[in-house]
Amino acid sequence: MVDTKKYIETYEEKLRTFKKSGLSLAVRIISTISLQREIDNNIFTNSDPNIYIKKIFDRQNSYLDIMNHFIASIHLNDSETENFSAQKEGDARDDLHIELFNDTWRTLTLSDPLNNYKKWIDVIKGRLKLNNLDRKFFTGKKCIDIGCGTGRFSFCMASLGAKVWGIDPGQKSIEFAKKLAVEMKIKDTNFSVQNAYNLSFTEEYFDFATCNGVLHHLDNPGKALQEIYRVLKPGGKFWLYVEGSGGIYHDVWDIIQKSFVGIPFRDTFEIIKKLNIPDIHLWMDIFYAKYHFISFEENERRLRNMGFNNIQVMKSSELFDIDVSMFPDDKDVKLKFGDGGIRVLATK
Repeated sequence: MVDTKKYIETYEEKLRTFKKSGLSLAVRIISTISLQREIDNNIFTNSDPNIYIKKIFDRQNSYLDIMNHFIASIHLNDSETENFSAQKEGDARDDLHIELFNDTWRTLTLSDPLNNYKKWIDVIKGRLKLNNLDRKFFTGKKCIDIGCGTGRFSFCMASLGAKVWGIDPGQKSIEFAKKLAVEMKIKDTNFSVQNAYNLSFTEEYFDFATCNGVLHHLDNPGKALQEIYRVLKPGGKFWLYVEGSGGIYHDVWDIIQKSFVGIPFRDTFEIIKKLNIPDIHLWMDIFYAKYHFISFEENERRLRNMGFNNIQVMKSSELFDIDVSMFPDDKDVKLKFGDGGIRVLATK
């Protein structure tokens, strides 16, 4: 059996030898992105992880050794930096995420081939289509998108005939969503700066609610769920995506995030932009966004305790979703992904 923990610990030790700015930070970024890409290229196949995990980590450890020697040989003194954006272990997540997502998701545009907004809208469209959440389902419904960010889920629902309210605590994200709505000529969207813990809507106002990839970032997910339940009509539907716990994939993700603790996210952000790496927002999420991972059973129990019922697992159409049900012939699927990405549709 592959000893992932041993390889991760060795990799983590080598990362600690690098400072957190300048060329050392660039090496850290390049190595962690390469590591994640190599994992992605292998873990979604039926290949035995014992075959590739060691090779991947050995390659990255060798790269770090070489770069460490090179930096030492040129006597480079990368200065340490600290500012508001340099989070530490245990910091509150909500403030960090507002700042992080405000900046990074706005790198997506309708015209940039490397950071293209339409591609990420199509991801949502594909999920809705596969689960028969079509124009017939959405037409005439009042929908709320909690933690809408720059609005991609809101745009998909509005394009299918819904009247949508998108709320997010990020002022810049909301302004960007309004701008995109005009550019894409999408009507029936209402974007406002609000907090998921205190929604400014009356009880039982909405037919449909979505909290897509948001709840697992919050400091108080239970309080947000209470508000979602409050504003949803009896019989209303709730789409929820949270990241499941366990597995090699999340172990690698966790060690990558730990390696960026104490590094101002804007320093990393600027280097990624200069390296011209596609999908900047995705890498910044992997490096800095904090997660409350949850098991499938715990997620269902939490929803039922809140009052939701008829909890249905949604189908996933892309490997990007990390849905364990997509790999029925892979005997190592739990080892690789744990509970994977959890997407459910619940009824109030």
